[in-house]
Amino acid sequence: MAVNEKENAELNAFYRQFFDEAPDMFASVDPVSATVKYCNQTLCGRLGYSKAQVIGMPLSDLYHPDCHAEMARLFNHFVEHGHAQADRLKLITATGDTLHVSLRVSSHRNEAGEIVESRSIWRDVSSDLEVERLELELRLQEAQKMEGLALLAGGIAHDFNNMLVAMLGNASLVLSELPPESVVRAKIEAIETAAQRAADLTRQLLAYSGSLNQEQTHFDLSKVVEEMGHLMTVAISRKVVLNYDLAEEPVPVQGDITQVRQVIMNLLTNGSDAVGDRSGLVTIRTGLQYADEKYLRNTTLGADLEPGYYGFLEISDTGHGIAPDDLKRIFDPFFTTKAKGHGLGLAAVLGIVRSHNGALRVYSEPNNGTTVKILFPAQAYEPHGNALETAPSGSGRQQRVLVVDDEEHVLAVAAQMLEHSGFTFTMAADGREALEVYGRDPSRYAVVLMDITMPHMDGVAAFKALTELDPDCRVILMSGYSEQQATNSLTGRSFRGFIQKPFSQAALVNAVMDALREDA
Repeated sequence: MAVNEKENAELNAFYRQFFDEAPDMFASVDPVSATVKYCNQTLCGRLGYSKAQVIGMPLSDLYHPDCHAEMARLFNHFVEHGHAQADRLKLITATGDTLHVSLRVSSHRNEAGEIVESRSIWRDVSSDLEVERLELELRLQEAQKMEGLALLAGGIAHDFNNMLVAMLGNASLVLSELPPESVVRAKIEAIETAAQRAADLTRQLLAYSGSLNQEQTHFDLSKVVEEMGHLMTVAISRKVVLNYDLAEEPVPVQGDITQVRQVIMNLLTNGSDAVGDRSGLVTIRTGLQYADEKYLRNTTLGADLEPGYYGFLEISDTGHGIAPDDLKRIFDPFFTTKAKGHGLGLAAVLGIVRSHNGALRVYSEPNNGTTVKILFPAQAYEPHGNALETAPSGSGRQQRVLVVDDEEHVLAVAAQMLEHSGFTFTMAADGREALEVYGRDPSRYAVVLMDITMPHMDGVAAFKALTELDPDCRVILMSGYSEQQATNSLTGRSFRGFIQKPFSQAALVNAVMDALREDA
C-alpha cells in the first residue's frame, strides 16, 4: 500500500510538473462564476501574474476589451455544444501589453451530464502573426515593384511603338514604290525585318505590363500544345528530346490563345537553352488540379486568387538549373543569365499570366534542372473554330480622313499610307486642333483617325467632344497600348475601330474601310 501511495505521489508530481511547464497556457474555469479555479505556471509567466493573483480572477479580466463580443459568441457556443475554439484572440498582460492567442475550450461534466468545469488552452500565436505580417509586407513590396516595372515597361513600349510606326511605315511605302529588280530592295527589306523584330520586343514589354490586347476564347490547353508540336520541335536544339505528358481529358481554360502560345514557346526555348549543347530532355505536361489557399499563397501572383480548379501547364528541363540569387530576379525585365538574350521572355510570361488571372511556380536547383508551372483558372469547355480574317477590298475613292497625332512622324506615315491607298487627308497635332478643324465642316471628313495619348486634349476627351458635336462622326482610335487598356474609359461609347501601333498599311486601310462599311 505504501508503495502504491509513493507511486501515486510521484505520478501526481510528474503530471503537475508537466502541467506547469507545458508550452501552452492552461486554466480551469468555474462555469457559474466564470472565474479561474486553477492554472499552470506557463499562463502566469506569459501574463506576468502569480498563481495567487490569477486564481479567482474573472475570466473576462484576462481578455482585451476588443474580444468581449467574440467571447460572448464563444460562451453561447460552449453552453450549447460543450466546446468552443477561436484562432485569433487577445489577452492582456499584467503590464497592459497584448498577447495574441488561439483558444480551445472543452468541458468536464458530472454523472448527471452537467458542465462542472471548463478547461481552456491558449496558444501564443504572436510569432505566427509576425511571420504573416512579414510575408504580407514582402508580397506588398513585390507587388509594388512589379507594378512600377510594368508601368515603366508599358511606357517604353508605347514610345517605341510610335517610332516603329515611322520605321515600318516608311519601309513599307518605299517597298511598294520600288521595282522588283531594284538593287536597294534587299536593304529596305532588311530594315523592315529589323524593325519588325523591334516590334516583337515591344510586344514582350507590353505583355509584361499586361497591356496586350486579348481575344478571349475557351480552349483545351492540351490541344493547343498538340497543335504546336511541329513548331516546338523546330524551336529547340536537335540534342534535346521533347517529351509530352498531356492530360487525357480536356483541360478547359479561357484566355487569348496567341498569348498562351507565346508562354509555351518562351518557356520551351528557355528549357532548351538551359540544356545547352549536351543531350537533355524537356518535358511539357498539362492537367487539372485543385489549388487551395495555402498552395496559391506559395505561388507568384497567386496570393489574392480564389481557391478552386486550375488548368496547369508545366515545362521541365534537365538543364543547369538556376542559382538561388538569380531565381529571385528571373521575372525582372532585361534580367538574363544567357550570354545572348534580352531578358524579356520570362517577364512577358509573367505579364501574360497576370492578365489571365493566373499564377506560376518555379522549382530549380543548380545542376538539377528547372520546372515552371503555370496555372490558369479552369472553365467550362466549349470547342471553338478558328475564324479566318479576310481583308476588305476597295480603294479610298478620294474620301478624306482627319489624322490626329502629336507625333509628326506618325502623322506623316499614316497620311502617306492613306494617300497611297486613294484617300485624301488632313492632319491635326492634338485633340484641340482636331475639334477645331472638324467643327468647320463635319461633312468633309469620312473618318477621324486619332491617337489617344496627346497633350492639350487627349484622344478620349476629343472623341467625346467630336461625338457630341456630330453623333455620326466615325472615329478610329490608335495607341501603342492595347485596346482594352487604351479605351477602358470609353465604355458605352461607340467608336468605329481601334488599331494598335505599330501598324502596316494593310491594317490601317482595313480599319478605315471597315469603319466606312458599317454605314454602307
